Amino acid sequence: MNIADMLSTHAQQHPSRICLLRAHGQDWQQLDYAQMARRVAQTAHRLQVLGVRAGTKTLPALPPTLDFFVLVYALFKIGAVPVFIDPRLGSQNLRRCLRRLQPDVLIATPTVQLLLRAIAALRVKHTLRPASCLRTDTHLHTSSWPAGKQDIAAITFTSGSTGTPKGVVYTHHIFAAQLAALRDMFAIKGDSYDLATFPLFALFGPLLGRTTVLPAMDMTRPARVNPTNLLAAFRRFNIASMFCSPAVLDKLAAYGRQHGITLPTLQQVICAGAPVNPRILRTLAPLLPADTQVFTPYGATEALPVSLIGSHEILRHTAPATARGAGICIGKPLAAVDVKIIAIHDGVLPANKNLHLTLGEVGEITVSAAWLSLSYYAEAETEARYVFQGRTYHRMGDLGYYDAAGRLWYCGRKSQRVQCAAGTLYTVCCEGIFNAHAEVRRTALIAVNTAGQRQAGLCIETLQRQSAAQQKKLREELQQLAQKFNITMAITRFYFLKKLPVDRRHNAKILREQLTREVGKCMPS
Repeated sequence: MNIADMLSTHAQQHPSRICLLRAHGQDWQQLDYAQMARRVAQTAHRLQVLGVRAGTKTLPALPPTLDFFVLVYALFKIGAVPVFIDPRLGSQNLRRCLRRLQPDVLIATPTVQLLLRAIAALRVKHTLRPASCLRTDTHLHTSSWPAGKQDIAAITFTSGSTGTPKGVVYTHHIFAAQLAALRDMFAIKGDSYDLATFPLFALFGPLLGRTTVLPAMDMTRPARVNPTNLLAAFRRFNIASMFCSPAVLDKLAAYGRQHGITLPTLQQVICAGAPVNPRILRTLAPLLPADTQVFTPYGATEALPVSLIGSHEILRHTAPATARGAGICIGKPLAAVDVKIIAIHDGVLPANKNLHLTLGEVGEITVSAAWLSLSYYAEAETEARYVFQGRTYHRMGDLGYYDAAGRLWYCGRKSQRVQCAAGTLYTVCCEGIFNAHAEVRRTALIAVNTAGQRQAGLCIETLQRQSAAQQKKLREELQQLAQKFNITMAITRFYFLKKLPVDRRHNAKILREQLTREVGKCMPS
């Protein structure tokens, strides 16, 4: 099957239903499903005329306008392979990605074409301007390319927040299975409106037959969103569902609480990209109807979704354990997902060796599912695989454990655990203790070297700016928390920072490796 056919099906069933809405100045641009399907078919034909064929690696370097979505669906339709690379990866990572990928076609404005050539010395077979691809003055359409089960649909690069970005290969089959899982997880009436603050997730809405609203914001900088722009969309379209990162949710919750604003039409929130601090959920709760939840799906670019938990369960049952150092509960795995916790191991794992841990033991989270991507583009990534009894699992790079109720708990990234004389400390477990303090926005556990010994340090970002006296008092209170939970000997340094560095995609994952380098250079204790 070709996933672009899903769009055609919805256009036949609900031609006048709005497909996409995008804020444009003080107004809104829109396409209904019939218009979207027609433009996609016209653009697909035009791309073929310009020489784009099935299997052509194509980089659509465009902002998330309506034209961007038309172009991507058209690439799917003809079997070409769109490549998604976050433009804010940084010049070095962007250069690595583009050189490894070697795209066949670049679709971008002349300015962006020059910029990419300057950054990566990019050489492609064809460069096309968006206007030449998006011609709508033709009545010629094209049929969908019949994609096989293993045919590549897209290449999506990871964020690179804890390493070099990798190009995850998605087939049409993987996309279809993923869409089916998302449809089952988040079932809301098809004629409701969804607010999407992340462009790749917005691609799913039209394929699921939903109406997707793109608010006025820079989606490459979600933490800088103006909450009033989100509220304008809520008021205009009675938004029923919202997808966002924790950074967006934090801004919306704080603004709504401060101004006494409620969101009466909102039936669900899907928040992904990083764990959600219970503090944000508590702040947001009074803004929502009593039965509305914030759902946090756990997963990665290679495997999403894996598990799911709602804010009601977090606030009523698991948040107190998080504040005691248990980690963050990420819910039960989906019925179609097999998650195994295996012994922590750095390097390639032997096949068919039983490394499974018992209940409550912290280990590596490994995942197998129908929508699991089993390959990276142009990379032999054997360390990311675990094969057991003929089934392939993806090593998520995360640490966690099962509790007696069958729920997964997330303890942090494997590469960020701190091993010191006092034992092994897991980032999210330790940080949960200190994040529960009323004056703390977030913390980050890092490794520090003191007198030649490896110890742990805690970097702190507070909710409000503090004087020296306030910092001293807070330091003492955090030290008391460390003593209460028996980690005083391990965490020996406390560092106050104005802001902790976060990833560029979701503005939510703390860059602990960067913090370690910065603290090691000059940070006083």
